[in-house]
Amino acid sequence: MKKPLTPGAGRAEAVAEVLPLYTVPQLAALAKTSRFRMARLLETHRVEVVRSGRSVLVPLSELEEKVPLLLDAIEAAARAQKRVDSK
Repeated sequence: MKKPLTPGAGRAEAVAEVLPLYTVPQLAALAKTSRFRMARLLETHRVEVVRSGRSVLVPLSELEEKVPLLLDAIEAAARAQKRVDSK
Protein backbone atom coordinates (compact mmCIF):
# COMPACT_ATOMS: atom_id res chain seq x y z
CA MET A 1 0.00 0.00 0.00
CA LYS A 2 1.29 3.46 -0.89
CA LYS A 3 2.09 6.02 1.76
CA PRO A 4 -0.17 9.08 1.72
CA LEU A 5 1.43 12.25 0.39
CA THR A 6 2.19 14.71 3.11
CA PRO A 7 3.93 18.07 3.00
CA GLY A 8 7.64 17.43 2.71
CA ALA A 9 7.19 13.82 1.59
CA GLY A 10 10.05 12.86 -0.66
CA ARG A 11 12.16 15.77 0.52
CA ALA A 12 15.84 14.85 0.73
CA GLU A 13 17.59 15.01 4.05
CA ALA A 14 20.86 16.93 4.21
CA VAL A 15 23.62 14.33 4.19
CA ALA A 16 26.43 15.63 6.40
CA GLU A 17 29.22 13.49 4.98
CA VAL A 18 31.43 13.53 1.93
CA LEU A 19 30.12 11.02 -0.62
CA PRO A 20 31.36 10.10 -4.12
CA LEU A 21 27.93 10.92 -5.62
CA TYR A 22 25.13 13.24 -4.54
CA THR A 23 21.60 13.65 -5.82
CA VAL A 24 20.45 17.15 -6.70
CA PRO A 25 17.93 17.17 -3.80
CA GLN A 26 20.71 16.19 -1.36
CA LEU A 27 22.88 19.08 -2.57
CA ALA A 28 19.91 21.43 -2.37
CA ALA A 29 19.23 20.35 1.23
CA LEU A 30 22.88 20.98 2.14
CA ALA A 31 22.74 24.44 0.56
CA LYS A 32 19.28 25.12 2.04
CA THR A 33 17.81 25.97 -1.36
CA SER A 34 15.31 24.39 -3.73
CA ARG A 35 16.24 21.51 -5.99
CA PHE A 36 15.27 23.64 -8.97
CA ARG A 37 17.68 26.41 -7.99
CA MET A 38 20.42 23.82 -7.33
CA ALA A 39 19.83 22.24 -10.74
CA ARG A 40 20.10 25.68 -12.34
CA LEU A 41 23.33 26.40 -10.44
CA LEU A 42 24.85 23.11 -11.62
CA GLU A 43 23.74 23.80 -15.18
CA THR A 44 25.18 27.33 -15.08
CA HIS A 45 28.56 25.96 -13.98
CA ARG A 46 28.33 23.22 -16.63
CA VAL A 47 28.62 20.41 -14.09
CA GLU A 48 28.38 17.06 -15.86
CA VAL A 49 25.85 14.79 -14.16
CA VAL A 50 25.21 11.05 -14.31
CA ARG A 51 21.64 9.95 -15.03
CA SER A 52 20.46 6.64 -13.66
CA GLY A 53 16.80 6.09 -14.44
CA ARG A 54 15.01 9.10 -12.99
CA SER A 55 17.86 9.99 -10.64
CA VAL A 56 20.36 12.70 -11.46
CA LEU A 57 23.67 12.10 -9.67
CA VAL A 58 26.45 14.64 -9.29
CA PRO A 59 30.01 13.23 -8.99
CA LEU A 60 32.24 14.67 -6.28
CA SER A 61 35.00 15.21 -8.86
CA GLU A 62 32.73 17.56 -10.82
CA LEU A 63 32.02 19.59 -7.70
CA GLU A 64 35.74 19.79 -6.90
CA GLU A 65 36.51 21.03 -10.38
CA LYS A 66 33.59 23.35 -11.16
CA VAL A 67 31.89 24.42 -7.90
CA PRO A 68 34.57 24.32 -5.18
CA LEU A 69 32.59 26.59 -2.82
CA LEU A 70 29.76 24.05 -2.67
CA LEU A 71 32.27 21.29 -1.93
CA ASP A 72 33.78 23.42 0.86
CA ALA A 73 30.31 23.78 2.39
CA ILE A 74 29.77 20.00 2.24
CA GLU A 75 33.12 19.34 3.92
CA ALA A 76 32.40 21.96 6.61
CA ALA A 77 29.01 20.34 7.32
CA ALA A 78 30.68 16.92 7.58
CA ARG A 79 33.27 18.25 10.04
CA ALA A 80 30.57 19.91 12.14
CA GLN A 81 28.52 16.70 12.19
CA LYS A 82 31.56 14.68 13.34
CA ARG A 83 32.10 17.15 16.19
CA VAL A 84 28.47 16.82 17.26
CA ASP A 85 28.58 13.01 17.01
CA SER A 86 31.78 12.75 19.06
CA LYS A 87 30.31 14.65 22.02
